[in-house]
Amino acid sequence: MKTFEHYKPTDALPHQQLLEKFSAPQEDYGDFYFVRDGNFLLVYGEEIPPKLGDDHSQNEAVIGIQVEVPLKSIRWFIEVIAEKFLKSPKDGGLPKHIINYRDEVAGEKLHITRTMYAAGERPGYELTNVSRPSHTSPFLKQTVAFSDDWLFDGGLMEFLEDIADRYEQGRL
Repeated sequence: MKTFEHYKPTDALPHQQLLEKFSAPQEDYGDFYFVRDGNFLLVYGEEIPPKLGDDHSQNEAVIGIQVEVPLKSIRWFIEVIAEKFLKSPKDGGLPKHIINYRDEVAGEKLHITRTMYAAGERPGYELTNVSRPSHTSPFLKQTVAFSDDWLFDGGLMEFLEDIADRYEQGRL
């Protein structure tokens, strides 16, 4: 299994590797970087610590999360949300009491969970790569959460669809 170093946004990258930098719509989070490394997508997110009094000079972004998934899994992520979570059970969606879906994609065990706390108190979806340990704790798996408002109103789903299209067409 290919391993990756913990990405550092201050590192110089070849232009084609950084696909996009998003400022998360939630105020608890900083920037999210979507980086291509071979046939993988690395999603790196910064977490902003709570404000320390009136002197905001002490507030520096801390390393948050990093999730590494095969580029092939981007289409899977989009389709699972559309076909399993957004459809009713009678139309092929998941039963009402099921809030997660698992599959193996390109040799990686992936898991999507519907959560009410994707970003603070916002509902959304959590993507976990069960095949890879977290860079911040060997006891956790790599996980990232995307709120509904970011996915559907903030342009993230369109960005992911563009990545999936370009990858499948050999343009990425």
